[in-house]
Amino acid sequence: FESLKTVSEEDTLKFCSLPEPPTNLVLENRSPNSFTVKWDTPTTTQATHKYRLSIEAPSIAYASEYSISGDKSTFNFSKLPDIAGTGMLYTVKVEYVVTPTGSDQEVVAAPLIGSFTTKPLPPTNFKIGPDPFEITWMKSPTPNVSSYKIRYKSVEEGSKAEEHFIPTPEETDTTTCSFTLFDVYAGVQYKVNVYAIVEESDQVMVESKELHEKVIL
Repeated sequence: FESLKTVSEEDTLKFCSLPEPPTNLVLENRSPNSFTVKWDTPTTTQATHKYRLSIEAPSIAYASEYSISGDKSTFNFSKLPDIAGTGMLYTVKVEYVVTPTGSDQEVVAAPLIGSFTTKPLPPTNFKIGPDPFEITWMKSPTPNVSSYKIRYKSVEEGSKAEEHFIPTPEETDTTTCSFTLFDVYAGVQYKVNVYAIVEESDQVMVESKELHEKVIL
């Protein structure tokens, strides 16, 4: 008897390994309503490639997505929410997306994730207070300012700067802050800077632009 053989229809599966992800996501610069991040591109890149970026801040219900060319390695997240988005911690995700040669399916590398905080808005309306050596200012509009830094020094050559922190007033309806300067002398001119401070999750402090004034107390 002849041996009979049958061959089934061939079934082919194609597999593609994941592309190498980008690395080292860091902050390049920041302002109250924008910030720029950069990253190291993969050592091996593909001809058809792009980056997919997302940003979110759940506490203010903000989220957005972007797609940029695969030859880029920086991105500016701009036009973030005006007041609520200042001094805010945002989570950023960068994904490297490639289309392998001979395929029409996109393949996504492992995401690169980082968290970054925008600058708070500065305090305003610096004034000399009613008490001796007292200064006052209007609170920053940024909701989550935790404290204010007061830095001052005499304009005289060789003088040493003083630096102090005070917590933001607990009363939400209070709009004015005050501080009494230490170790100062009447009739001497001083440079005074006041900064609003927010704290990142790892206790790193992020300062606003300074409110500055020259005063003779």
